[in-house]
Amino acid sequence: MKKIFGMISIILLTAILTGSGIYLWQKERCAKGADSAQKQIAEPKKALPTQEKNVQKDPVAPAENTTIEKISASKPVIVFKPATFTEQEKEDLLTRIINPYIDYALESESTTPLSISIVKNTEGQNTTGYMYTIDVIFGNDTYSDWLEREVGTPLRTWTPDCMDTCTFSEQYKMKHPNVVAEYNKNK
Repeated sequence: MKKIFGMISIILLTAILTGSGIYLWQKERCAKGADSAQKQIAEPKKALPTQEKNVQKDPVAPAENTTIEKISASKPVIVFKPATFTEQEKEDLLTRIINPYIDYALESESTTPLSISIVKNTEGQNTTGYMYTIDVIFGNDTYSDWLEREVGTPLRTWTPDCMDTCTFSEQYKMKHPNVVAEYNKNK
């Protein structure tokens, strides 16, 4: 019995000493980390190096089979996926759908579209009956999407969907008269 009691005492003593050692070691590491953080906070900030002009660095490479176009600083990034769009398809989509949509959103929405993804639904994978799926992400974490161009039909002119009557600014009417005419024809 004394032998078992002695063995248990040695095990408990070893566990207590090991636990205490680990506790003190962790406490010391935390104190060193806090001192290091305090030093970093106290040091003055160094100015970041500026990039050279006309050098564009893109830290995120586009996904395979993707074409990305940036229209201007105030307009969203437009992604064509997969990269099988012809230049004529891109031009038609931009002039008939995307640019009128962006301009209307910038005038009428309380937020700015940040990115627009246009996915071409290929024949073998097309379960929607439409040629394109368009997804828009806005600056206030909202999202919009729609299907465009039924298979076998020509590309239509985009028109806004409004709960009531849509209003167009004079500038918009001048820039996109075809959208206004199509809207008035269909209302």
